[in-house]
Amino acid sequence: MSTHFIYHIAVSLSLLLSFVSSSASEVEQDPKVTLKVYAVGQGNCASLEVRDAATKKSEFMLLDIGSTSFAAEAAYRQHHQVQSSHSPQESTTTTNRPTADVSTPTKPASKVTVPISTKKSPNWDETQEDKNVIAELKETERDQFIKKMRKMLMQDQSSEQQKKTKQKKVPPISVKTVVVTHPDTDHYGWLMNLFSQPEDKIEFLIFGGLPSHYYSQPEDQQKFKGWLSLRLATHSKIFFPAIQYAALAPQDKANPLQEILLKEKKEEFAPTFSLVHCLLQG
Repeated sequence: MSTHFIYHIAVSLSLLLSFVSSSASEVEQDPKVTLKVYAVGQGNCASLEVRDAATKKSEFMLLDIGSTSFAAEAAYRQHHQVQSSHSPQESTTTTNRPTADVSTPTKPASKVTVPISTKKSPNWDETQEDKNVIAELKETERDQFIKKMRKMLMQDQSSEQQKKTKQKKVPPISVKTVVVTHPDTDHYGWLMNLFSQPEDKIEFLIFGGLPSHYYSQPEDQQKFKGWLSLRLATHSKIFFPAIQYAALAPQDKANPLQEILLKEKKEEFAPTFSLVHCLLQG
């Protein structure tokens, strides 16, 4: 083998390694994007995380947050496990029936077979004897889900901020954008549960549909108005594009929905919908 040939091979390998090293370096500097879709039963919740490789900080976008069956199904599974654990153990013979798809795995030692909750009537809990136990299980499952979401969305903090956070029972969270597609409770019903603290931050908050359709009961709408006032106090830009492209006026904290509810009553709707337009105007 000639020295000339070996020289060319060495140069080629050197160039290839330089290219691979350069490409890997560029990839590491690119933001990492993670999309998560959560199994919440009859409802919807998805998150998009964009993490900067250089700063190690993330920005989040949420699409909907709500469910009408997640807690009930989880409560049914837990309640059934409790009942089954006190009943005589059945044979564990393998059959061809489909196995249950449960979010919380059972203890291996118990060998409890949990049936698929969707096979039961939607009103299964009405037939249960202990309504208080069922209600408690439902609330617990929802709260656990919210707790996990808050942990994921917790703000990146300096060491000094972390010290202050440890003194608080519930640390604040921060989200770049929250989009609620339409005013069905299974798409927005957990919004106030998730962003429950005054210091929680949402930079852009966008509601699809008409404002009067959110928390339509009078007592619920009063809570919603108070919650919107807290968001305005943390400088959130809040949009109802079906009515207007401009964000709610920051100074209208006393009654943040007054202007757009009046426009809705007069049927003064925005001519078209553009999410990009809303963000640019904000």
